[in-house]
Amino acid sequence: MKKTFFPVFGLPLSLALFLLSVFPCSESFAADYDGDGKDDLEVVRVTRQKSNQNKGQTSWSVRHSSDGKTVGYKFSSPGAALIRVRASDKKYYPGIVLVKSLNSPLLWVVKTAKGQSRFEFGLPGDIIPNQADIDGDGIDDFTVVRPKEDGSLEWTTKLSKTGGDTKSTIFGSIGQRVMLGADGMLLTVSSSFEWNGKYFDDLAPRFTTTWGLPGDIPMAPRLPNQLAVTRPGTPSQLFTKFEDGSSQVVDLGGASTIPTMGKFGLDAIAYGWHDRSKRRVYLKNQVTRKVSSRVFGDSSSALVLPSGQVIQPGTNASFTPAPTPTPSPTPSGGGNNGGGPSVPPTNPGLSSVCPQLRPPTRGEIWKSIASTHIPNTDPRRFSTSFITRAGTTAPTPTCLAMYDGKGNLIHQLGRYSPTGSAYSYRSYGGSGCGDKQTPVSVAQTAINNTGESTGYLKVNESECVTIPNPNGCINSSAC
Repeated sequence: MKKTFFPVFGLPLSLALFLLSVFPCSESFAADYDGDGKDDLEVVRVTRQKSNQNKGQTSWSVRHSSDGKTVGYKFSSPGAALIRVRASDKKYYPGIVLVKSLNSPLLWVVKTAKGQSRFEFGLPGDIIPNQADIDGDGIDDFTVVRPKEDGSLEWTTKLSKTGGDTKSTIFGSIGQRVMLGADGMLLTVSSSFEWNGKYFDDLAPRFTTTWGLPGDIPMAPRLPNQLAVTRPGTPSQLFTKFEDGSSQVVDLGGASTIPTMGKFGLDAIAYGWHDRSKRRVYLKNQVTRKVSSRVFGDSSSALVLPSGQVIQPGTNASFTPAPTPTPSPTPSGGGNNGGGPSVPPTNPGLSSVCPQLRPPTRGEIWKSIASTHIPNTDPRRFSTSFITRAGTTAPTPTCLAMYDGKGNLIHQLGRYSPTGSAYSYRSYGGSGCGDKQTPVSVAQTAINNTGESTGYLKVNESECVTIPNPNGCINSSAC
């Protein structure tokens, strides 16, 4: 497959940086579902099991640009991850990824023009990025990214051209954001905004550049020769950088809105924002600068940014205030050698809740999933757990709080009794005050807020235990 690069950054001309997270979410960036050459708006609602008769479902709502009609797609299960794929008819179709059990491959269910397709691929704990065409046949392939014990990331793709053959490569490290370019380039973005890209068969990155500031959100450029980030503020702003090094700024909605972008006209890229409180989406034509609005979505709609950040109902994680002083009008960095300074994130809020940080002791156990002897119907089963062995000092709170690197509360675990003779303390995300979040959700929330997956578990008034990856295990082989 021929690859074309623009001269400054070494990025592919067809670059589109789409991210998709690994936990229930929905899409707010656009894809062409009706095949008219223009992108369609979409939102998704994921409902959980409420009874034995109501097992939950995933409901997609797509507003076709061709006729303005809203079309629905439904899955009879709540997706553990959401995807959309481009098929041979050049239209996009939605899909979900399901965790059947900790010992079973992931189950993928994808809508097609004739019904739906089901297949197994990947393992629980894999990251599900956006899907893109890897082998160059015009059909999106299926890709998972697996965190390894040495801290690296293993990418594996299931190729459509060869009937489902897979190939793998090592690229990036845990804590980086992962995404695929529209032509199959693998991309990572670190917390210090170092961007790297390579193809599956490359032995080393094709490009490395530093561009962006702490608090910025990497976005998916829909035109060639671009990088893009949004920046919180009133108004929020979208920065795009072109091959000649110039930058452009587009004012979006206020700090409570959620950005989107897409090719909503045949000849123009539109940038916009969702305002769920008003049940509206606003689109700003990049050529005419005119803003149009329409009723779409509501306060119960979950959204995912082009960056892959999940915006759940009642939250607005897309515009977490930047922890540093107000940055300069344009992001830092530039050039194909990443000549701009790398500005690491700062955590001024963490010290206020965690005066001292330390690693776990040998007697402290963190698990992303509870023991297999706990029944699937028990809320503890599929959430996190923090356990201390007998003889190890137990945490003092009955409700354990976990914070991200900025001091934001991201997770709670409730104390569980009895502890048993082998332990001095047991707590679970699905017990007591626990918020029942999945470990993937906790890790992704930390990444959304800070660019890193690390969580800090407050075990007493002065100490927090550092958990580098909440979606993993410490002092346990159970994960």
